[in-house]
Amino acid sequence: MSRSVRAVPAAATVLALVLTGTACEGGVHGTPGGSGLRDPYFPRAGNGGYDVDHYALTLDYTPATRRLTGTAVITARATKDLSAFDLDLSGLRVDSVGVDGRDARFNRAGQKLTVRPHDDLREGHTFRTTVRYSGVPRTLTDPDGSEEGWLPTADGALGLGEPVGSMAWFPGNDHPSDKATYDITVTVPQGLQAVSNGELASQSTHGGRTAYHWHTAEPMAGYVATVAIGHFVVTRTEGPGGLPVLTAVDPGQVRASAAVLAQLPGIVKWEEDTFGPYPFSSVGAIIARPGAAGYALETQNRPVFPGAPETGTLVHELAHQWYGDSVTPKSWRDMWLNEGFATYAQWLWQEDHGGDS
Repeated sequence: MSRSVRAVPAAATVLALVLTGTACEGGVHGTPGGSGLRDPYFPRAGNGGYDVDHYALTLDYTPATRRLTGTAVITARATKDLSAFDLDLSGLRVDSVGVDGRDARFNRAGQKLTVRPHDDLREGHTFRTTVRYSGVPRTLTDPDGSEEGWLPTADGALGLGEPVGSMAWFPGNDHPSDKATYDITVTVPQGLQAVSNGELASQSTHGGRTAYHWHTAEPMAGYVATVAIGHFVVTRTEGPGGLPVLTAVDPGQVRASAAVLAQLPGIVKWEEDTFGPYPFSSVGAIIARPGAAGYALETQNRPVFPGAPETGTLVHELAHQWYGDSVTPKSWRDMWLNEGFATYAQWLWQEDHGGDS
């Protein structure tokens, strides 16, 4: 999409620069934001110099060719005077980058996309970066052999991000210490569904392709963002207190998962009684085909499962909505808190439902 440019009076331009606090006001001389946050487990993950407020992702995916076209509009606040800053992005081709409506220079080095805005950015300034990109997203393999990032499936794809897989399908500050709100719009061939985090804000079909717009109002770490593309049976019900429940189940898993999903509202009620009010605006689950991934993951609002889960696994991943998703570790070194609390929740559930004390 191109944007037309028209001339404006010089006085109006000066006033706009003063109000937005760009470099032209006061002659800002910034420094680079910093590449990597020196996380003890993933030192290259994340970036310094800014804090992201919101991601607006517009994705178009064709399973037959595995080609993804994306536009990411990232709204962030500078935490220091910036001459440049980095985003995490693995693979894919960057077609253009702009900052606050002006073209920006950029270069790639490994997983880092370094952006040099036309003018230095003043500390405290909220700026908007637009990255247009395309290509075949990568599936990343972790040191333990598990796969993350963009996982092609028989009829679509699955985007999973723990620990650093989100950068395979969108640019961002890929570290749990920087959470943001999200709007994710995914366009796919008509007949397929695209399920993501949060609430379905709109759905429309034009020219044989359907766009699904999902909105996440509560801050979310990038590693628990997800997109599931394929054929799903989508069911909407209510949980405790009228909490919206949305499940998306692969057609081949509907029968196998019916009994465990029937327990979902009761599990949420039990966890509310145990841990406090549910922290998000909806809950649910995405059940993909067996083998779509080698693990379940606590993606925010609706965890992802490769096939119908056992009850204990559902309890575990829903407990992560409190511990890991709502309360998120600042460093990957503290990941044990996520898993410790979720495993403890399983033990408490077993104790309360006829198991060992």
